[in-house]
Amino acid sequence: MEGCISVRENRDDWLEKVKVLEEAIKELPKELQNAICWAVENYQTLENMGRASNMTSEEIQCAMENALAEKNYVTLILLHITKTMIELKENEES
Repeated sequence: MEGCISVRENRDDWLEKVKVLEEAIKELPKELQNAICWAVENYQTLENMGRASNMTSEEIQCAMENALAEKNYVTLILLHITKTMIELKENEES
């Protein structure tokens, strides 16, 4: 079948993307690296928290700016996930 991508090619592409991501993460401050690892391990809980949030887009943006200024990376990640969950919900409703 011409034009089909094999499972092996998909896997190899995915592994290459993971390697690139891993190298990029190594360049980040240690606190941010730790926050990313924690978020990956707890993603389902963070996603559920984001879905349950009643924050407005403006509140999220303000809180994100504060979290970034304070280098509170865990909160920043949660806010990004919350923003994404709200946007997904809005897109589903329209």
